[in-house]
Amino acid sequence: MHTRLLITTGLCFLATMFIVSCSSDSNDDLPQPQPPTPSGLVLLDTEFHVVKGDSFKVRFRVNPSGIDLKKEDLELDFIKSQTYTPYRPESGEVLPTKISYVTPSDYYECTDLEPDKNTSGDTLDGQWVMTIHTQGDANFMNCSTIHLVMQYTDATGVNRLITSSNAIEAQIYPRIDEGIVIGYSKGQTYRGASSDSILPYPVLLDVQCYKNETNEYWWYNRELISQMEFTVDEASQSMFSVTPSTDTSFVSFTPTSDPKWDEFEKASDLSLSTPVHIKLVDTSGYTLEKQIDLTYYKANITAPITLSASEVQESSIMYKKLSEWFDQLGITADFNTQLFRTTQSKNSHTTSIAKVGVMLSLVTSGGNGVDPFDAQLKINNLKVRKGESPDNVFYLKIVTFPYNNNDNYQNLIVFDVAVTVSLTVTD
Repeated sequence: MHTRLLITTGLCFLATMFIVSCSSDSNDDLPQPQPPTPSGLVLLDTEFHVVKGDSFKVRFRVNPSGIDLKKEDLELDFIKSQTYTPYRPESGEVLPTKISYVTPSDYYECTDLEPDKNTSGDTLDGQWVMTIHTQGDANFMNCSTIHLVMQYTDATGVNRLITSSNAIEAQIYPRIDEGIVIGYSKGQTYRGASSDSILPYPVLLDVQCYKNETNEYWWYNRELISQMEFTVDEASQSMFSVTPSTDTSFVSFTPTSDPKWDEFEKASDLSLSTPVHIKLVDTSGYTLEKQIDLTYYKANITAPITLSASEVQESSIMYKKLSEWFDQLGITADFNTQLFRTTQSKNSHTTSIAKVGVMLSLVTSGGNGVDPFDAQLKINNLKVRKGESPDNVFYLKIVTFPYNNNDNYQNLIVFDVAVTVSLTVTD
């Protein structure tokens, strides 16, 4: 009996050991759990227009869900990238720039990655939000088509890449202080001599033109302007009404009926100057500010000329500089250095030659960019003789107009002056 009990106990022990052994071998043979393999990457946001220096957030989904993702796992693949740099169409030369066309991805940087959440703050499984920061020191506009590339390690330990099925269309705009040029004439006539009407003083908000390496053009978009402030000096606020144009291409400072204007026209001073402050803000909060002086000049001056008959007889044609008189009207060599637009002069005159046998005409060089209205009197000898000629009145009108046809700017009058020449011919 005792012997049979020992045999039974031994058999049970061996059976137990066999079951434990079989169980252990079975667990070792089972495959260990592996992370899910990405099968798709889809962008949920694909179009972005941002001002340089701003960031934008791209939502995307990785299929299947449950994949752990880090910022370092993501790269931006630039399928297409065009960079536009400042250009002056009338000059035919690209302005200096530090832009590189070789590494367009330098303009974009992934700065953050976080799980996407709904409005209640719940994490959306499989969805992520990537923050892309735009950057660059130079003045440029960039258009890029960007695919998102994710790297992962497969079950064999090999690094793999998966590309988004759709692409980001991104556009980087220049800041407002790079894309808008505040232009103005350093002087202007208060009243038009040819029309006898008061001339508003335009301050021009011109857009910068950009060109890429394939000679395609882009102009700064005025819709990026979110705020405009135009402030006249406190002492002169009652002298102007301020009216921006409907297309925001310029703002007019128009003289009012303030008595100070009557005093100006009656006074001996030929000019009156008023400081104004301009502030523009773009959609990203960047600002462009400028303090300028609006300087009005009188439109009529008298220019007496005395000529020697013998001097005129030595040459059939003489020239006399009018810069001394035009300086009094603000038409100086640098009056248009703050104008981004093209300027052009038009002139006309009435003359009398019967009495002294001399014909006067007004000649302007026009548009060479250095001294575009370097006006001269052309003096023709038509049997010159001694005497006094009736007054000769010369009208000079200077107009500024856009340098491109993509905007519906109106041409703007800057100067409309009359110079009365009283001519005397002596022996």
